[in-house]
Amino acid sequence: MPSSGDNLSLGGLGKAVGVNGNTTTQTALAANGRGSTGTQTSLSDFYISAVANTISGVADTTPNESTNDAVTIGFSSEGSLFTTRIKTVTDNFTWSGGTSITIAGLKDYSATINFGSVSSNTATSFLVTFEDFFNTQATRYDTAITQNVTIQNTGGGGGDGRP
Repeated sequence: MPSSGDNLSLGGLGKAVGVNGNTTTQTALAANGRGSTGTQTSLSDFYISAVANTISGVADTTPNESTNDAVTIGFSSEGSLFTTRIKTVTDNFTWSGGTSITIAGLKDYSATINFGSVSSNTATSFLVTFEDFFNTQATRYDTAITQNVTIQNTGGGGGDGRP
C-alpha cells in the first residue's frame, strides 16, 4: 500500500499502462488504468514499493559463450493490477548489454540474455532500469540494476579455448 506522501498521479498512470504518450494527458482511473469500467479501481492497485536489487534467473555468473539465460526483474508489494497493466509494458523498461551480450525476448520485466562468442574469457555486464512515471517513489526507481558476468571461452566461439 502507498505511504502518506507518495505522489501517485493519474497522468503518470496513463503513461505507465501505455494509453498516453506523456504524463499530462487526461487519464480515467478505471477506463484507462484498469482498461475497463464497472469495477472499483484505486491507484494502489498499480503500486509497487521497490524494484528488486538483483536480476533473477542468472544461472551462472561465468556463463559459457553461445548460451543464454531467461532473466527477470522483481518488485515488492505489487498492487493487484501492477502485473497485468504495468509490468508487461515494454516502454517501462530499458535493457542493455555490454561486450558480447545481446538482449532478446519480451524486454519487459523479462528478457533473454544471449552470451556471444568470445576469443578469451570476457568480463562484461547487462542491466535493466524500470521507469514507469507512476511509481516514482519506489526504492530503486529509475536506477540501473546491473549483473556482472564473465563469459567463458569454450573453444567453440571466437578463440582457441584457452583463457
